[in-house]
Amino acid sequence: MEGKARILAFGFTSAEELRIDEGLAALGVPAPLKLHQGHGGLTLRSILEGAAEAPEAAEDRPGAERLVLFHNVSDAGVQSLMRFFRQTCDGRPIFAVVTPTSIDWTLAFLLEHLLEERAALDARPQVQ
Repeated sequence: MEGKARILAFGFTSAEELRIDEGLAALGVPAPLKLHQGHGGLTLRSILEGAAEAPEAAEDRPGAERLVLFHNVSDAGVQSLMRFFRQTCDGRPIFAVVTPTSIDWTLAFLLEHLLEERAALDARPQVQ
């Protein structure tokens, strides 16, 4: 896929965004593109191309679903960054890689799809 490597983050509180930005800066990684509800109707492609300015975050929504998307990040980078986010953030973020298919999906559609996948995985019987 085209474009530079980017991390996109959705659903984090202002305090979490600050911790993420500071932690990534310490690692030499640029801050993620912060996504909010106002981005829901935009495709990932348009967001990555910068067609839309990031809307101001509404007040923090504790418990909102958290999503971290990786675009053009190496497999090793994704694994390392997933560990970073798990250590830095509250809750259980959903992690996904932007694919040639999902890049043309709206953020809202992608999040809906990922939530369905998580629910299906959570509903599977646990193997002991």
